[in-house]
Amino acid sequence: MTNYLDAFLATKQVYDYDDTVVVADSNADDDENKHWDEYMYYDFNEEELWVNTSFLEEFSSLFGKEEKESIEFIKNWFVNKLGIGEEY
Repeated sequence: MTNYLDAFLATKQVYDYDDTVVVADSNADDDENKHWDEYMYYDFNEEELWVNTSFLEEFSSLFGKEEKESIEFIKNWFVNKLGIGEEY
């Protein structure tokens, strides 16, 4: 599962803002016409990780896990991979 998430992240962009970290896919026609597909983001104010529902369902199905198990695994991976810390 870690390898899957690592490979997934390698094809995405990570945006680090003051209060959030966003993992997204920028399907930009140009700099002024960006279309974002957000897959997950961490909100430092709320100390929460949001994961795109479709991505979560696909991940859970692929590995035969309940969504609750999947979200916990993704949270731990996200925190460790992006060096956020143990805010959970």
